[in-house]
Amino acid sequence: MAQQQININLHKQKLYSLILAGVGFIALLLPWVTVQGTTWKTGFSSWGIISLLGIIAIAVVSLIGDKTKEYEGNINNISYKNIAMGGFIAISFGALLMMLTKNSAVGGMYRGYGNIVKAGFGVWLSLIVGGVGTAWVAGKIKLPENNKPPESSKK
Repeated sequence: MAQQQININLHKQKLYSLILAGVGFIALLLPWVTVQGTTWKTGFSSWGIISLLGIIAIAVVSLIGDKTKEYEGNINNISYKNIAMGGFIAISFGALLMMLTKNSAVGGMYRGYGNIVKAGFGVWLSLIVGGVGTAWVAGKIKLPENNKPPESSKK
């Protein structure tokens, strides 16, 4: 049997936003708070829920409407582009809040013991994803265009 090839055309802005949102979701699975090197919390608790809501918002606005065009359209006079940027900001905001409140996230029981409670790799990755994603959707980061002709047309 011949397999059918499914071709999902996504605009570059939406495709890379979805990829970054996927990396943000993976960051939620990684340690967000560690106590003496042991994972205490992941991103699916406490302030990480804000980051999860941001990821969901990005996925929704990237997959509705015409997928072959940049973010266009709006919901209640809020543009899809602004919703996507807000989603990336929410990813960073949730991670930043967790980083600032990491001692209270473990019940505050390690306050007097020095630097035992640390922000895990997931928090740092979420901060990076949120910042890069916001800059990407805002148009501050641009990738070079691929103007090479397809291999089949070179003959």
